[in-house]
Amino acid sequence: MGFINYFTTAAPEFGTLGWLFFLGQLLGVGAGAYLRFMYIERHPVRQTFLHQLGLGLMVLGGVGTLLVVLRLLNVPTMNMRIWSWLLFLIQLGAAGYVFYYVRNVLPNLIREARLAGVKPGKTGASRTLSGGAGEAPAAPRPVATTGRRDARRERKRKTR
Repeated sequence: MGFINYFTTAAPEFGTLGWLFFLGQLLGVGAGAYLRFMYIERHPVRQTFLHQLGLGLMVLGGVGTLLVVLRLLNVPTMNMRIWSWLLFLIQLGAAGYVFYYVRNVLPNLIREARLAGVKPGKTGASRTLSGGAGEAPAAPRPVATTGRRDARRERKRKTR
C-alpha cells in the first residue's frame, strides 16, 4: 500500500527532480521546434525522419511542460506524482523506439531510397519540378557551329 500511496498523494514540494524534469521538457520543446522548423537536411529520408522527430519532441515536451505548470499551480488531481512518473516512462519508451528506429529502420530506408535513385539535395518539390521518374530525359543541346563572339553579335543584330 505504501507504493500506491506514494504515487497518488500530492507532492509536498517541487524539488530538484521536478525542476530537472521541467528543464528537460523545455529543452525537448526547443529541440523539437528546431528540428521541425529550422534544421535542413539534404537527404529526403533523413529530413522526413527529423521533421517527425521534431514534432514528437514538441508534443511530448509540451505535455510535460503543461503537467509541470499544473503541478506548480497546485491543481489537486494533477499534483500527484504518478503523472510525472508515467510521462517519464512514456518518454523513456519513445527514446528507446527512436534509438531502435535510427539503428535498424532508417539505414534500410536510406539504402532503398538510394537504389530508387533519390539523391541527397533533391527534396520532393525540386524533384517534381525538374521532371518525374517516368519522363524521358531532355534532348542534348546542339554543338555550337559559331564562336561565342559571333553568336553575341548575331543576337545584338536581332534585337535592334
